[in-house]
Amino acid sequence: MGKSGYPIPVRWTLQNDAGVVTSEYDLRDEGVEPLEREFTLSAFGLPEPVGVEWERPVRWYLWLMLAGMVCLVAGGVFYWLSRRRAGGTN
Repeated sequence: MGKSGYPIPVRWTLQNDAGVVTSEYDLRDEGVEPLEREFTLSAFGLPEPVGVEWERPVRWYLWLMLAGMVCLVAGGVFYWLSRRRAGGTN
């Protein structure tokens, strides 16, 4: 039995007049539902129909670049404010 309560096939045997054929399986039940993107046509190497576009999450490095730019701008503003407050021209 798998984690979801359903039986998982391990071995399949066919016996007839010609002989016996046995197949073994190595299946696992992780207990979690698969993601929707795992069942798209493109996941199996097939082209998607015209007009079908899947929503993709924004990459983490884009958020990191944005945070870096914000930090640079904030640093420049604080530097400018500190020089202005000190009364220096350098």
